[in-house]
Amino acid sequence: MENQHVVVQISGMNCRSCAAKIEKAVASMDGVKGTVDFPSKTARIEVQPGSAQVQDVTRKIEELGYKVTPLE
Repeated sequence: MENQHVVVQISGMNCRSCAAKIEKAVASMDGVKGTVDFPSKTARIEVQPGSAQVQDVTRKIEELGYKVTPLE
């Protein structure tokens, strides 16, 4: 089974520290990789099969106070 990939728009991210905070939260999840691009206010998320679901990752970002909208 292949890794699941998704690109999301993140609203409410005002600085590079916000992007770093989101990356750290995503990296803390088992089987999840993510990179946040502050200028475009997007994140690329990769989830390994058998680990968290994409919805779990977006929920974690939203718990930090950001709005997440899937783009792909």
